[in-house]
Formats: sequence, structure tokens, C-alpha cells
Amino acid sequence: MFTELTYFAAQVVTITLMSLMGVLFLLSNPRNINARLFALICLSSITYIITTMQYQSNPQFRIDLSAFWLPLQIVMNTGAGLLMILCFSLFQDVKKFPR
Repeated sequence: MFTELTYFAAQVVTITLMSLMGVLFLLSNPRNINARLFALICLSSITYIITTMQYQSNPQFRIDLSAFWLPLQIVMNTGAGLLMILCFSLFQDVKKFPR
């Protein structure tokens, strides 16, 4: 019980910190494409953590996400593509995105 409560608290703290980090990046540079991409990557990470919360062994800490399963999966799976676009945006001098 104590381990599951600690794990659940760590997930809640992680979700809070990731959302604060994404919002702070957006507030610091709202028109910068890199800040927007990083905020979307934070959102993708948050959806991953929320999705794993439905597989808790203790039913007291389990979250039912059956109604939101498909949108959460779509947002969660875009994280890798967003990271690729962010890396391209940070490390390339060319403004045009390749095909």
C-alpha cells in the first residue's frame, strides 16, 4: 500500500512539474516554434504518464480512461515525431523542413 501510494504521488508530482515546465516555456517565448514544440512534447509525456495510471495494481489508485483512450494514444504517440522536429529545428540552419 505504501509503495503504491508513493508511486501514485510521484506520478502526480511528475504531471504537475511537466505541465509547469511546458507552460513556462510558452510564457517565456510564445512565438518561438521551439518553445511550442517543447510544450507539445511535455503534453505528450503527460499523456503517457496518465495512460500508465490506468494499470495500477491497487483499484484505489486506478484511473478509468476508457472514454478518452484513443485521443490519449494519439497525443502520446506524437512525442517521437515532435522530438524529431524539435531536433531539426534546433540543429539545422535551413528554415525549410525536408520532405
